[in-house]
Amino acid sequence: MNISSLINHICELYSSINDWNRPADKVISEYFKKRKYLGSKDRTFILRFIYGVIRNKLLLEEIQTKVFLDYTENFCNELIYIYNLIFEKDETVSLFFSGYKHLDDIILKEYKSLTSDITKKYSFPEWMINEFEKIIPKAEMELFLESLNSSAPITIRIAKKELLNNLIEALNKKNAELQKCKFAPDAYHVSKRINFQEIKLFKKGVFEVQDEGSQLVTLFSGAKGSIKILDACAGAGGKTLYLSLLISDEGLVYAYDIDLERLSSFKKRLKGKGYSKIKIIESKEELIKLKNMFDLVVIDAPCTGSGTIRRNPDLKWRLKKEDILYRSKIQKEILNEYTGYVRNGGLLLYITCSFFVDENEKIIDELSKSNFSIVYDKQFFEKYNIHTEKGELRLYPHLHNTDGFTACLLKKN
Repeated sequence: MNISSLINHICELYSSINDWNRPADKVISEYFKKRKYLGSKDRTFILRFIYGVIRNKLLLEEIQTKVFLDYTENFCNELIYIYNLIFEKDETVSLFFSGYKHLDDIILKEYKSLTSDITKKYSFPEWMINEFEKIIPKAEMELFLESLNSSAPITIRIAKKELLNNLIEALNKKNAELQKCKFAPDAYHVSKRINFQEIKLFKKGVFEVQDEGSQLVTLFSGAKGSIKILDACAGAGGKTLYLSLLISDEGLVYAYDIDLERLSSFKKRLKGKGYSKIKIIESKEELIKLKNMFDLVVIDAPCTGSGTIRRNPDLKWRLKKEDILYRSKIQKEILNEYTGYVRNGGLLLYITCSFFVDENEKIIDELSKSNFSIVYDKQFFEKYNIHTEKGELRLYPHLHNTDGFTACLLKKN
């Protein structure tokens, strides 16, 4: 497809996203489904620029306002040109916008003048930077923000290790390679984005797509032996699947989610993959009968998702500060409901994919003042060489190359 058409597609797509009412990935997915004529190279090009503009929105708009003085009919074209000049340096795009070339020096000068302000340099709302400052040391802040503006790796978890070589061979046919991850023993990065549905080994459950951080927080549960586990917010089931592989044949993982549609999708995901230690609870009435019986209850709580900004950069603009308190209220309600399913002496694993203190430490502190106490798993932190303050597990993209996760293991007294 010619460059003019590609630029038009980027602008058309951006105009559908920039009211920030819906997740960008859903808008993009719908857009591509309606335009089957777009080939893989076209889509890759469009995605590269659309996500680049979204990630750097604040910076680009600041420069656009100063260089072009006002909002113009070519607003999106101007954002793309500025983004390309500073970050991509794609010659085809530069040639297409040759009419703007006389502005290059002015644009670069404005960019340089803005780099002393990290909110503009990395394009984050000021309130969000203020929240990050509660957990990130000043010396690490720019590295942290830069990591959030980077693309997340494609990570899988090997479920059937005996077929690893078969998987390597199948991926090589797609010109893709595996690279062992640093922390989780079953985690591998895939060198390029491919359609896993086209690989038979995926349909047979040989591997699952799962961020290394998600794998690590699952391992942090310490699940093993013949224990009974409740995954109370199972969602798509990624952690449920992994938990079932960590326990013995006598153990069992019960999966429940208040969103029955997501639970139904999880049931479909299980088909033909050979998982035998998972029982799906399909109603609240069925769940209530199981109070006080679980050795481990896992609560992967609904949260702001700020830890996934690498994957979902539109969260910078969709999230509002008040969303944090709204989410923390829901998290407290969930904990009040599901702590009753932990047997005396049993464990509760609280997880979020959020960086914000109000969704994590404040929730954990409140819980630890009740009949739960934090479990300090010294062996885990030493094994993976991860720092902890009080026993909580915090994962960061700039330190661990994972999504942002917080997890805490607590014992019911």
